[in-house]
Amino acid sequence: MEIEASSVAEGDIRYPTITLRKAGQVLFKEVLKGAELSADSMNSEVRVAWLDRSAVEPQIIFSSYWNGAHCCTVSKILTNNGASWRSVEGATLDGGGYQLEDIDGDGSVELLSADNSFLYAFAPYVFSSAPVTIAKLDGIHLVDVRWNPDFRPYYRRELFGWEYRAKLDPELWRKNGFLGAWLALKSVLGEAEQAWTVVLENYDRSSDWPLAICDGPLIEGVCPEETKREVNFPEALRDHLSRNGYLGPQTATAKEASKPSEQASSSDDTTAAATAPKRVSSAGTGFFVSDQGHFVTNHHVIKDCRAIDARRPGQLKQPASIVAVDPTNDLALLRVEAGKGAFAPVRVETRLGEAVAVFGYPLSHVLASGGNFTLGNVTALAGLGNDTRFIQISAPVQPGNSGGPLLDIYGNVIGVVTSKLDAVAALAATGDIPQNVNFALRGSSLYAFLLSYGISPAAALNETKLEAPDLAERATAFSVAVTCE
Repeated sequence: MEIEASSVAEGDIRYPTITLRKAGQVLFKEVLKGAELSADSMNSEVRVAWLDRSAVEPQIIFSSYWNGAHCCTVSKILTNNGASWRSVEGATLDGGGYQLEDIDGDGSVELLSADNSFLYAFAPYVFSSAPVTIAKLDGIHLVDVRWNPDFRPYYRRELFGWEYRAKLDPELWRKNGFLGAWLALKSVLGEAEQAWTVVLENYDRSSDWPLAICDGPLIEGVCPEETKREVNFPEALRDHLSRNGYLGPQTATAKEASKPSEQASSSDDTTAAATAPKRVSSAGTGFFVSDQGHFVTNHHVIKDCRAIDARRPGQLKQPASIVAVDPTNDLALLRVEAGKGAFAPVRVETRLGEAVAVFGYPLSHVLASGGNFTLGNVTALAGLGNDTRFIQISAPVQPGNSGGPLLDIYGNVIGVVTSKLDAVAALAATGDIPQNVNFALRGSSLYAFLLSYGISPAAALNETKLEAPDLAERATAFSVAVTCE
């Protein structure tokens, strides 16, 4: 077969063309629209490769670079399905366009490209980074195969290369362009939740690069000005990852979270009764994080519950359903239907020694049912065994405080109360009784957890310092007592 690359004129503009001939007969002809060039800058590239082995002949990739400052290469893929040649529209890509590589060794070549959506998204072009996307040709369709397990080793190698660059140049961890693309790679590998903590602790808060998300539908691919909303980098990044296919299926439903064990579902009722986990009433605290009824508590508060209720002060109990759980970080996201009301702003940073407050419903069968408020300080920036997910606080907590908010003096949530040091065990180990040694999960871990499940926390407040009574009033407004049966 003969392949001819040429051009055709339309007025002052010329377009690259490709013609396929066999035995002097024209089989197929295609004009590469989108690659408008002048007569003195014509260029094109023809590559032949097996992209889809189910076709009767190898595919032809026809490309042209239209000489922009950074952009772009336009491509079409020609394939023969046995009856005729067809063209498949490729992506318009920065630089040289598609790279060809048989990553999984199946004899068909994959189409690799940088995800151009990341260019200019969070920084100027020169400071932008973009993760690699992988596509396969299937008939006349290009299929995104990023999430195919066969390509995980490739993405693992990519991630190693990125992190090696950051080892050589640690300042990359402060660059929003680098962090956004790095988090996308971590997401493809199923490690987004841990990576969010790194992003939230390191991103450049002083960047003046404009960031906005679209609260309405796009019109011809463009967001109308009236529906744009300015946001911070974490919120813009979460929205970008969601729109561009980097958020995989990570949500645990209430049904899944309460799935019985194989023994408990046995047809032998006697065996089931003997092996099913014993469920007892328990109580904890939570706090709202959205105006749609979402609230957070500890995972251990709602573990093995058959029914969960939440109650704001002065209101009736409402049934709550589980949206997502993170047993590793002891977090749970729940929702009540009638959720309108105050919700908490979240702050990521924590400073050693800063004043904090705890609000919750400890010992609810003994203490006041309207909530309990205590004051203290951040006494260490790590938990037991130097676990940096947690911070140590001196504010007194009791059973029932679990899952409650840890607040700064502006009324921001900077952590989630999780536990207190076991005084009896410490006495046995050290011969001394510790006082006010309590722990909370960091605000950065909470922020990452919420973003992973589509909740953009309210921006932190930093203008008005609150007196203790005002702080208690604010905490009361967005906190809930959580009961588990």
